[in-house]
Amino acid sequence: MTLIEKYTKYGKELLAVYATGGASAVRDRYKMDVEDGNVNVVLGFIVAAVVMAIGVVILYNIEAGTPAIPDNSSWHGIQTSLATTTQSGYGLLAITLIIMAAVGILGALYVLMPRQK
Repeated sequence: MTLIEKYTKYGKELLAVYATGGASAVRDRYKMDVEDGNVNVVLGFIVAAVVMAIGVVILYNIEAGTPAIPDNSSWHGIQTSLATTTQSGYGLLAITLIIMAAVGILGALYVLMPRQK
């Protein structure tokens, strides 16, 4: 299902809700959808953190289990480059967790803050 089809289907669902329950029913449905989105952000954050923690252990064991390659070998550069790239990637994943937390907080504030009509 493409993104356009997904939003078209969602719009049709909201029109059906409006036809049966009015504007207040649409507002309630939208609030439930936003709250579901916040729950998904929290679950995504937890899953990403667990995957990172397990990944650190796995990568450490792989690096510790890899035999030492002499400095004059061409494979030494490849091994060093792979380890450095992996360590840099985990630094970026930590930033991803911070961004996910910020999105979750903003979403919660959006749900909790009353808006003026």
